[in-house]
Order: sequence, then structure tokens, then C-alpha cells
Amino acid sequence: MKKNFARLGDLMFTSGDDAVALVGVEKGFGEQKFVTVGFCICRIGIELPRRVELAHMYFRLERLFPQYRECILAAGALDDSDQIAAFKQFLGYLEHTFAPDICGMTSEGGLVKAYCAGRFDAGLVTKQARDFLVSVTQAS
Repeated sequence: MKKNFARLGDLMFTSGDDAVALVGVEKGFGEQKFVTVGFCICRIGIELPRRVELAHMYFRLERLFPQYRECILAAGALDDSDQIAAFKQFLGYLEHTFAPDICGMTSEGGLVKAYCAGRFDAGLVTKQARDFLVSVTQAS
């Protein structure tokens, strides 16, 4: 993940032509950790937040990649005896699936494709971001 991402405080980020993706880790209940992903859309205005949840769009990783939900959640379950094995599997997905796909969503085309596929339905999308996605989808 490091080759496409840089550090911003506690977050990692990557910039594309049309958006910046932020990735962080949040504490859940008990010993659960969640990977969070946010997108700041350039045409709306970018001031990189220090917290993912302040981005124009904000999701937990398993909601962007529901087919990997079990692995993602198991990798973050620090009190689970299978966590280490799940984390190793997660790292492979991170390098070969999650990071490249997140990088792809930093272009207008990538954002529109994900939006049209319903990938942004299970998270927070600000009104500005939704209006932007609707307008560029209608223009296509």
C-alpha cells in the first residue's frame, strides 16, 4: 500500500486527478478495529481533514468491499484467536484488491462507476458529494 499512499498524521492518503482518498483505523466496541475510507472530491473543494469521517464521503472498508466482509472484520477482531491468520489474508487483499480499487476511485470515472454500482449506498455521502455524483452521472 505504501507505494501509492502517503502518511497524513494517523491516516494514509492517495491523490488522484479528481479526488483524494483517506484511509484510517478506528476503534470499535471491545477489541474491534475498523478500517475507514473517505473521499474528498476536488471539484467540491479540498482541505484534507485529519479524520476520515470529515471527508465528503466516508465508509467502513467492509461496506465498500462487502464480498470481503468476513475477512476484514476478522482481521480487526484483536481478541479473536483467528485474528492473526485473518490479518495475513487481509494484507494480501489490501495490496492486490483494496488499495488499487481505492486508488481507482480517485478519478471522476472511478467515482461514477462505484456510485452507479451502488458501492456508496452504505456509508455517509454529503449532499455536496451526492449532487456532484448525480451531475457527472447525468452528464455521461
